[in-house]
Amino acid sequence: MPKKNYKNIKKHVPISVIIITKNSEHSIKKTLESVTWANEIIVIDSNSSDRTVKICKSFNSVVKKSLNWPGFGAQKNKALSLAKNQWILSIDSDEVVSKSLAKEIKRVVRLNPMGLAFYIERINFFCNQQVKYSGWQDDYVIRLFPKKGSAFTNDQVHEKVIFEGFLNKINGPLLHYSYRNLDDVTDKIHRYSSASARDLIYTEKKITLASAFCHSFWAFFKTYFLRFGFLDGKIGLIIAFMNMETTFYKYIKAIELKSYYNQP
Repeated sequence: MPKKNYKNIKKHVPISVIIITKNSEHSIKKTLESVTWANEIIVIDSNSSDRTVKICKSFNSVVKKSLNWPGFGAQKNKALSLAKNQWILSIDSDEVVSKSLAKEIKRVVRLNPMGLAFYIERINFFCNQQVKYSGWQDDYVIRLFPKKGSAFTNDQVHEKVIFEGFLNKINGPLLHYSYRNLDDVTDKIHRYSSASARDLIYTEKKITLASAFCHSFWAFFKTYFLRFGFLDGKIGLIIAFMNMETTFYKYIKAIELKSYYNQP
């Protein structure tokens, strides 16, 4: 079977897909394969040391390297500023646009309702197992929106789209393969807790060791019991512990940051 040449695929949908990456060679190919129908793909890469950039360029993406990491929100705003089309689809490097979602996006772009942005249902996978509870159910994210009047918040992590207009839902799921294995879980616990700690010191005045224990315990209880994580079996228990550990480290790192900033 001849090798596909993605550079020669005719792209016909006037939409800009924006993606931020770092060392995503394990997932980025499937992500890009799911949006080859877009006439522009913009990738902002944070100095990857693997084959991420090479793979992205093979899909004829516009790849820009970013040596400094400003946070998720600022990085996505950088990608947004480079987009040439009036419609934007923002996806992560571990997400795949399903065929049914792609069909709906094409329909929306053709109808061109510029006063609307759209929620997309995200189906989440943890170590290749679909998570049906644990707070990951009913996950709707704003990912399809007009460039004009839209921006991302400048949060270090868990950034959101700000849109000056009305919101609607679009059919078809976005498939999110967030954690491949337990090593990936450990890595993201430390990266996300560090980023969240930087946001926390600006939003919460009093951060103590007691609050670290209380919030981390609450994170476990909420995930495993209130959000029915126990119905996800072993995966639900791991996610509950992951949320607890991420929360605990977030507060501990925030205490450390505050101590550093308060030094004479």
